[in-house]
Amino acid sequence: MKNIALTLFLSGDNSYFAFSSSLAYYFPMKNLKNPVFIIGAIAFLIVAGLTWNYTEAMKAKNETELVQNQKEFVAKRKNDCLKIYEVEGEKWGNVKSWRYDEVADECLILYKHTEENEEGDFEVSF
Repeated sequence: MKNIALTLFLSGDNSYFAFSSSLAYYFPMKNLKNPVFIIGAIAFLIVAGLTWNYTEAMKAKNETELVQNQKEFVAKRKNDCLKIYEVEGEKWGNVKSWRYDEVADECLILYKHTEENEEGDFEVSF
């Protein structure tokens, strides 16, 4: 990586701000008093601030949409799980309860034991 040096030369009216790397670039300090330069710098800062604000607003909007989409997905999966619970209850008659596990994205149905199944309640995932 190249060495970069930053130097400030103050010699009366010919003051220069020198940024030296492989090529030397000079910026006259007297330009700081030029009204066109000042207006340009202020305009640049305003545009940069508005751009940053817009970017942050878009990030917040995208995060909000992502959270909303996740909530809608979970609600749909819970509804699907409830439907499975109802169908299994009508089909077998030994359904005890149900729950949706968001982390594993599974619908878990708890069945009661019957005469054929003497081991106790058991859970099946869909």
